[in-house]
Amino acid sequence: MRRYSGLAAVAVFVLLLSGCGWLQDGFTAGQTFSNDSEKAIDAGNVTSLVDRRAPGLAGHPLVVGNRLLVIDVSGLHVFDAATCPNPGQGACSPLWERVRVKQAASDGTSIFVADPAEGLIALDLNGNQLWEFPKFLDPVMGDNVGRVATSDGYALFSTTHAGHGFLGETLYVLPASGCGQAQCAAARTFSPGHDEGKTWAVDRGRLFLVSGGTPVENVVAYDLATGAELWRSVTASSFQNMVARDGSLYVFGSSPQGIQVYDGSGVDCTGTPKTCSPKRTLVAPDVGYIAAVTSERVVALDIFHSVATFFRTDDFGCTGVPLTCGPVAKTKSFTTPGTDAGSLAVANDVVYVSSGKHLLAYDLTAGRSCTGAFRVCSPLATKAFANDVSAPIIWDGKVYFWTTVALHTLSLPG
Repeated sequence: MRRYSGLAAVAVFVLLLSGCGWLQDGFTAGQTFSNDSEKAIDAGNVTSLVDRRAPGLAGHPLVVGNRLLVIDVSGLHVFDAATCPNPGQGACSPLWERVRVKQAASDGTSIFVADPAEGLIALDLNGNQLWEFPKFLDPVMGDNVGRVATSDGYALFSTTHAGHGFLGETLYVLPASGCGQAQCAAARTFSPGHDEGKTWAVDRGRLFLVSGGTPVENVVAYDLATGAELWRSVTASSFQNMVARDGSLYVFGSSPQGIQVYDGSGVDCTGTPKTCSPKRTLVAPDVGYIAAVTSERVVALDIFHSVATFFRTDDFGCTGVPLTCGPVAKTKSFTTPGTDAGSLAVANDVVYVSSGKHLLAYDLTAGRSCTGAFRVCSPLATKAFANDVSAPIIWDGKVYFWTTVALHTLSLPG
């Protein structure tokens, strides 16, 4: 067992509330990209945010309690979230580091990292190894790390395969506590039908994944704890993305399919094995969705046309059998010359969108900067940078993102 302590003398004790932070890509294993606990920044003060940056730190951030995790081309770097980026905007000093890490997620007490040479590794918050699931990935054969997530007491780790004569993904599910020894020899294994990290999502102890390959694909729901199949979609879809939240599954397909919404419990399914139809369809004419789902809204970001469309999560305003639902608002096109929209995140009814060298903020409620009977929204705020902006995350009054030259936070003055 290896120990990666770095400056462990100053990080022996970690004060952390379990589950506190933007702990994984997508915020949850359901890929909601929505932080409901954020209250500091809102539509009224988002124009006042001040930029701080840590030069030379260009990588994807996560926040685990008082720890800032940054994954760049060299691996994982862990900092004190209270002091990085610092007011003087100087370089940050890591508490500890680990090379070769490509993806990471945390349950608030452990950090699960994917190393293509070693597999899935569980670390404590000081970088000490707890257990590992060995899985060597061969880049020559097109193998790579897909995604790491954690939910309901499990760690999930996917690998993608571009070689061996097929495109696809393998998903491994292990107890977050490990298998009672330093090495875990086996994991429950699933085979989603794509080579993308968006082919599976987890919510309320259910694992949803895409089965089959383009153009005929179905969604299958499994019990995360037992691996038993719960239900599958009755109709094939052209798959773009999926989000699972609050007992519902949102399947984003190509136009004119729109966004199909399923009851995750399968309560309305029939037959053996159970097959399900969508309980409603959100009509969206555009394709290429990156998505976020809050308790009240669905945000569909069309990366080809640089437009975000807002829907309600309930049945209000829906018609027909099965229910068909239209959008409640839409942003103006925010295309930056030569680029497309990159990604989005939502917190406290503010939608943050990265688009080229800009980060834009919109009012999710369509109450500000939105006009017309059908609400068409302009940005509440726009920040311009010298380099392309990455996918944002929001935690504890800070909007984190990175460019090719620095890690940035936007926060209120003072």
